[in-house]
Amino acid sequence: MSQLTSQQLSMLAGRLQDRGERQSSDLARLLHDQLGGLLTAAKMDVSWLQGRLSQSAEPDVRQKLVQLEAALATAMSLKRGVVEQLRPALLEHFGLAMALQTAFEEGCRRAGLQLDASVQEDLPRLPVAFAIAVYRVAEGCLANILAHAQATRVTLALHADGGQLRLAIADDGIGMDLQDPRIAAAPALCGMRLRVARLGGRFEIASTPGKGCRIEVVVPLPTPE
Repeated sequence: MSQLTSQQLSMLAGRLQDRGERQSSDLARLLHDQLGGLLTAAKMDVSWLQGRLSQSAEPDVRQKLVQLEAALATAMSLKRGVVEQLRPALLEHFGLAMALQTAFEEGCRRAGLQLDASVQEDLPRLPVAFAIAVYRVAEGCLANILAHAQATRVTLALHADGGQLRLAIADDGIGMDLQDPRIAAAPALCGMRLRVARLGGRFEIASTPGKGCRIEVVVPLPTPE
């Protein structure tokens, strides 16, 4: 069997990315509609039971209902978090700018990092597939920073200029050696490069050990339909 060419591998990887996004969307819808409905119904039933318990009811019964209510609230919160990861609601309803701003604000707040953000709010209307691709690249950058960078400050910039969308993400963490083949071939970076390449854009990364990291993405804006 002949080996696949790099172009064929890129096409295959791109199709897998598309398939993954479709599956994520379908699963998010399923969790939101069906699991969300079941959890809401269960919570209403618990509230109904609590409202009909007499004051003389056994304390153990009341305590079990309180625990069940807390467990359902935790399950609903977990469901919302999973759905948001699979298909960010802000991205679909309010656009790329707000979705990225919110994701970085929440991620940095949880990690105790300072965020310097410059995000153009009035971006042109972007096709969903295009916005998701850019969002996933930025999401991957943030995940790497939170997991590995040991940073104290993160910067995020997103602007449209001259028919191009520019995304820049930097941190002041430990950096990395880009000459290390393990880093160059890291799946996360390869996935980002592929997404940007499929949009016809440019992906650049600059980093040295001890001096942080900066990733810049420039992609042509889609032609309005």
